[in-house]
Amino acid sequence: MDRFDVRSTQAITLVFFDHAWTLWLYMSPLPSFFIGKYAIEIKYSVLFISYANER
Repeated sequence: MDRFDVRSTQAITLVFFDHAWTLWLYMSPLPSFFIGKYAIEIKYSVLFISYANER
């Protein structure tokens, strides 16, 4: 049996895609949220977003 057969490769690809899509979905509205709610400029909102992801 091969180490990387088709079934395991498809599973890994699916998990990676789901993780990346969920991260994009979570991160995309955050800059506009900080701008609207806290009146923080877009270049400073990156600091708040990166801090929220470290928790």
